[in-house]
Amino acid sequence: MIYNKSYRNSGDTKTRLTIDEFKAKEIARKFLEQYHSIIVSDVLLEDEVWTVSAKTGLMPKDVKKVMIDAVTGRILGYI
Repeated sequence: MIYNKSYRNSGDTKTRLTIDEFKAKEIARKFLEQYHSIIVSDVLLEDEVWTVSAKTGLMPKDVKKVMIDAVTGRILGYI
């Protein structure tokens, strides 16, 4: 996994987040579409980091996860 916890910021999550679930999906979709055909399947917010899961192939196990900073929209990593 290419994810570094040092990118996380502390503070009040509700007032700091600038990236909502829809925007996180769009960031992940644009990133993954450079390399795959995708279908976004799940989005989870935890500790100011959106984790967006997307199916990238015909097999159910072909899933990529993109971690996005919920404050800046920066892609922190993917697996």
